[in-house]
Amino acid sequence: MATHILDVAPKSAKVIFENNEVRAIEITMMKGQTVPMHSHKMGLSYSLNAGRIRSMTEDGKSRVFDVEKGEIGWSNVDGAETHAVENLGGVLRELCVEFKGRGSSLLALDRQRDKRLQVTVWGQSSPRSSRTVALPSTTG
Repeated sequence: MATHILDVAPKSAKVIFENNEVRAIEITMMKGQTVPMHSHKMGLSYSLNAGRIRSMTEDGKSRVFDVEKGEIGWSNVDGAETHAVENLGGVLRELCVEFKGRGSSLLALDRQRDKRLQVTVWGQSSPRSSRTVALPSTTG
């Protein structure tokens, strides 16, 4: 398993919420920035704005793709997939929510009218945890 994103990109990846069930990480990449080879835990990602990235795998393959604002991705490989990412557009922000136990949490993402994202987690060890994240002011 590769190094976790929190270890290879400490200035870009910040834990914004954590409990026994989940860890939420906000990732901010500046234009032209590259995050070295890293992995993520099982969970989902939510794009806070639109952008364009190049993803490179350990075997040297790469692909460029556009990320849409509000796009949700899911990964159940739990650290087994490694990649590096280069930001080809403007500032890119993403919320990654990692699940610490299989099937132990439910997650709700609710886009608020005041340009905020409410993240609510229900888990076995904590009845309800909640965190609000500011969405970017650009239309991205």
